[in-house]
Amino acid sequence: MQSGPWHIFHFIGHGGFNRDTDEGVMILADETEPDQLYRLSATQLGRLLAGHHTLRFVLLNSCEGATSNKLDIFSSTAATLVRRDIPAVLAMQYEITDWAAIEFSRAFYEALADSIPVDAAVVYARQAVSLALPNTVEWGTPVLYLRAPDGRIFDIERMSPEERRKAKIALLYRKAQTALDGEEWQTASELLQEVLALEPSHVEARTTLRRLPEEQELAKLYLKGQEHYEAGQGPEALSCLRRVHETRPHYKRVDELIVAAERSQEQQNRRNQIAALLQRFSNAYSGKMILYCGYETIPFRTSTTNRGRSGSTAQHD
Repeated sequence: MQSGPWHIFHFIGHGGFNRDTDEGVMILADETEPDQLYRLSATQLGRLLAGHHTLRFVLLNSCEGATSNKLDIFSSTAATLVRRDIPAVLAMQYEITDWAAIEFSRAFYEALADSIPVDAAVVYARQAVSLALPNTVEWGTPVLYLRAPDGRIFDIERMSPEERRKAKIALLYRKAQTALDGEEWQTASELLQEVLALEPSHVEARTTLRRLPEEQELAKLYLKGQEHYEAGQGPEALSCLRRVHETRPHYKRVDELIVAAERSQEQQNRRNQIAALLQRFSNAYSGKMILYCGYETIPFRTSTTNRGRSGSTAQHD
């Protein structure tokens, strides 16, 4: 909370009502003892949120956040927070399913973004739940506690249709870039096409879409180079990685992989040279010999001379 300012506190988790202390609680994980639960009382939560004057709304997406005892209707978690001068608190009277909570939150925040007063936004959200889940009465589970007399807890300037269109284009393009970073080519292509459908003159989207096949090929070539390198196939790895480097010098870790593959290939070449020299040297000896050259074991039969040294072993570190 110290790194604010914050305007909305939205809690998603478990909650309940403590009959012994007659107040609501929120269930949290205990960082010091992972197997234990920490019960944060409504009073404690109120202390944490009090004093944050920019905080305008609290949504408790947890069970029984609006439950109170029969003698004190202000003993619930939501009521306790309103008494701490928070303008509006929305909580659940009973348990609520994930589907209902998701649908309610979606419709509610969309209404708030359209500058609709918070009490009216709750009505829209309840209608959305009743339409999405027609065979339940979960639309009545959320309860609003309100201090603001007119229900306007935010002053949101309405966006013009053109501003909305531009905002949507920017969002779609950002999603496309994220998909590209994750190499989700089909998703990226679909998002870029959506951008161009809204803004045909979007230069970045058109350029990125045109280069998409090249990006796919580059990613495949890089992956193939990695696989060859990990399999110890130096020449094949270098062939792929150098092609990637020629196309895009700073692609991922291509520079590092090329250096590593070249070093590995040099070591392999030295081992092969030493093995060849030892093979020539051993031609003067008879019988079978085993060469230990680097990481390789090379069995071979030598010439028939000097049979007395048959079966000897040459070793090289």
